[in-house]
Amino acid sequence: MKEKSLSRIEKEREPASEKKNIKCRVCFIVDGYKQNEKKCKHCGSRLFDIDSY
Repeated sequence: MKEKSLSRIEKEREPASEKKNIKCRVCFIVDGYKQNEKKCKHCGSRLFDIDSY
């Protein structure tokens, strides 16, 4: 029974999208952001690609 439930969970998962670690210039927190995310999750300021790791 566990095998069936695990395979169902694996099918429901989405593939991992590529993220970049970017350091915010205002709050200095480093976090992972997707390509289309342009604002900091913590303070809302604009993110710049040059600040990525």
